[in-house]
Amino acid sequence: MALQDDYCLLSSVPQCPGSTIRSGSTCLTTSAAACPSGSTLAEGKCILSTAPSCPSNLIPGAKGDCLSLFLPGCDDPFIFSGSDCFSTSTPVCTDPQSAFDGSKCILRNLPSCPDDTAFDGTRCISFTPPQCPNGLIFDASVGTGPGTASGACISTEPPTCASGTTLVSEKCKAAIPPTCPAPWQFDSATSSCISSVTPNCAAGSTLHQGTNPAEETCIAVSTAKPPCPAGSTLHCGSNGQDDVCLTLSLSSPTCPQGLVVTGKKCAAVGQTPKCPGALVVEGADCVVAAGPRCADGTSFDTASGKCIMGLLGGGCFELKYCPPR
Repeated sequence: MALQDDYCLLSSVPQCPGSTIRSGSTCLTTSAAACPSGSTLAEGKCILSTAPSCPSNLIPGAKGDCLSLFLPGCDDPFIFSGSDCFSTSTPVCTDPQSAFDGSKCILRNLPSCPDDTAFDGTRCISFTPPQCPNGLIFDASVGTGPGTASGACISTEPPTCASGTTLVSEKCKAAIPPTCPAPWQFDSATSSCISSVTPNCAAGSTLHQGTNPAEETCIAVSTAKPPCPAGSTLHCGSNGQDDVCLTLSLSSPTCPQGLVVTGKKCAAVGQTPKCPGALVVEGADCVVAAGPRCADGTSFDTASGKCIMGLLGGGCFELKYCPPR
């Protein structure tokens, strides 16, 4: 014996009985596997040498089954489609006045409309144009709502504005601009009362106007020779001797007391532009708050710039129906 992996192993080799040989832990015979007479060993199976047979009216199939020599058939007048028996005739509607359209029975007659109207495929359209009250005419291009063009009755009289104003871009505007009390001046860009005084920046800085009045900034630029102090940026020159350190100083501009920075101007606090009479300030103009005037029964339509009555309440109709059967 010998000690190996904590076990005492015998020095003798295991033996198999008779004509068998050892393969690992199994004893195998040396003789080949045999099949009964008339069959051969193939893929671990005994296969008969003779082909399978079927009854006289059937033939062997590719899957080992027996198939009929006759194809499936259907009773007249039906035809076999491969899975179903179907008829060659089309569906027929029971009502002689209807026809099959491929999915349903529909009447052969088109929908009828009242007198003086015609069917356009979806509705009955009158031959008579829409009628409007006296002093108004029908305009099919005008809508009565956002993105619509349903038609409306339009006054033959154009919109009018109060004396001293004219219709411009849907507003009655005065020829005179808004005014401010002295010494303030009206600024059309900001629609505010401004002073002749401009915003101040500290010595050495300049005013920079942003995209809105709250972004005005005073910017001061200072230079020094490298090495650069904290907060500055090195700007390289062309020959290495022109290098400088750039420092930007930002601060807010100021206006005298009672004024506020608006753009690059000082606007008056508590002072608003005014317009004469009943006019109101809108942007850089004096306009009539009520808008253009129209004839009685109509109102001003900002989309078309015309005086309209709106959709017709009567005289036009849309009908779609089928005749009684």
